[in-house]
Amino acid sequence: MFRTRVENEYQKSLLDYWHIKARGKCFPQRSDIHPEEIKNLLPHIGLIDVTGPRQFRYRLIGTAMVDFFRTDFTGTDVNQSKPGKYGEFLIDLYACAVEVKRPVYSKSAFLYDDDRGLFTQRLILPLGSNEKNVDTLLFSTIPILDNHTKLENIRVIEDSIDFEEHCRFTEINEHAHQIA
Repeated sequence: MFRTRVENEYQKSLLDYWHIKARGKCFPQRSDIHPEEIKNLLPHIGLIDVTGPRQFRYRLIGTAMVDFFRTDFTGTDVNQSKPGKYGEFLIDLYACAVEVKRPVYSKSAFLYDDDRGLFTQRLILPLGSNEKNVDTLLFSTIPILDNHTKLENIRVIEDSIDFEEHCRFTEINEHAHQIA
């Protein structure tokens, strides 16, 4: 089952909330999501507007993600704020969620030229203003630091020399499919 692939408890709670709000539909509408119902999750989530085919803009970034990246990407386009391989990965990930209209989960790593290690777990949840079109993505990015890495000693994107996705799963008909 897709939920078992999600390792972080905040993300499992967010996925459960998304399912409750979907009420048996393919995905919930944006108006179904009420921040006051998920106060404990807010630092770990954000919203992305789908502005066109493979075009995305960060509408809102949770404080835990701002602290993690040391930048508030709110109001920026993904293709402008996240260049190179990492930006391409994010655009592909977000486009996947728009296309399949179901949750997408990904694990990836930022690579550095020393022994530091930083992994991320991402959960992307589609929302719409109607039952047919995904126009917003609800998302969560959770860092996993290895024993040698301290968050205050690393600039996540700027210090990395490479980026790689380890796996990606989509929730389709209650079955997880690895697509990467």
